[in-house]
Amino acid sequence: MHPHDVNEEEVEGNLQTNRCSKPDLLIRTSGETRLSNFLLWEIVHISVSTNTLRVKWTTLYTLRMIERNTYKVANG
Repeated sequence: MHPHDVNEEEVEGNLQTNRCSKPDLLIRTSGETRLSNFLLWEIVHISVSTNTLRVKWTTLYTLRMIERNTYKVANG
């Protein structure tokens, strides 16, 4: 393969997640804000929440994140 043959489709096709649908939301409940290279290609255009602890993660917070993500998708 030559460097000029590499494109987004080629990269996506060679990821371990290539058969999975793209995530809509990433929730990191550990209180850490870094992602440690976790799904960086796949999460480039989604909502990410890193500012909560698992013990504080409630149904209300989940609904709030879904609402926020839905608003972002609807309004670009």
